[in-house]
Amino acid sequence: MDNTLLTTTLATSNVTAVLTNSNRTDVDNFQFPEDEVPKPPLLIVKPLYCHSLPGQFILKCYRREIHFTWIPPDTKIARAMVKFREFHQPKFTTMSDYGWGHSGVKFRNHTITSLKPNRLYEFGLNLIYENSTFDRFPKIGSKDICACKTYPDVPDAPLDLRYHYMQGNQYTLEWTPNNDNGEPIFTYNMKSMPIVSSNSEQPKWDSITPHNLTDKQANITLDTNHQSAFQLRAVNKIGMSDPAYLIIRPPFQKVPDKYIFCLANAF
Repeated sequence: MDNTLLTTTLATSNVTAVLTNSNRTDVDNFQFPEDEVPKPPLLIVKPLYCHSLPGQFILKCYRREIHFTWIPPDTKIARAMVKFREFHQPKFTTMSDYGWGHSGVKFRNHTITSLKPNRLYEFGLNLIYENSTFDRFPKIGSKDICACKTYPDVPDAPLDLRYHYMQGNQYTLEWTPNNDNGEPIFTYNMKSMPIVSSNSEQPKWDSITPHNLTDKQANITLDTNHQSAFQLRAVNKIGMSDPAYLIIRPPFQKVPDKYIFCLANAF
């Protein structure tokens, strides 16, 4: 797309600002392309058998999921409800009533998703027997619980990512560290790409080596003086977080003094 002059401010201080249609449109229409990063290795976990609950209650804890299997006891049960909570929380979350009974389904497999990493989760049962009596497990006041801990995971994406212009193609970046999810964050991964016109082939993400990196700040130098997309990922020993994105807009290009006279004559 050809650059179309929108505004021109003439000044003797060599700060003529030029804004183009193409620059504005490219940024307005820009969508951050996905960038493939290595996935955390799959976990192989050992089953945990909970002897504090009736029947056979078996847990497998992963990073953000817990899989359980319950094989009911021989007791005649009319209904059973599984419940779970993050340890030390005041209330259990009661799952749907599956209507498990002695004469019906003998076992149940289920996976609970969207859990927090590196957290201890406790499980229990509410049972209604065929004689209409009720029981709950664990018993109130019991210290014998059924629980397992999810594994640590990659960090959460950094928060409040922002930048400050320094000079040339140099910028200072700042952000707020997010949850490390059980393993300390030891570095940050940074990449950028120039934002090009829509009729050009989209460039790929390029790695950036920061300067003076801390847990919440770094200095970077871009390879271009054009508008650029930027991504930041926190890294722990499990892997990389999802990215935090921003668009870096350099100051308007300054027009040298020798061109001011030509621009003025054009009007």
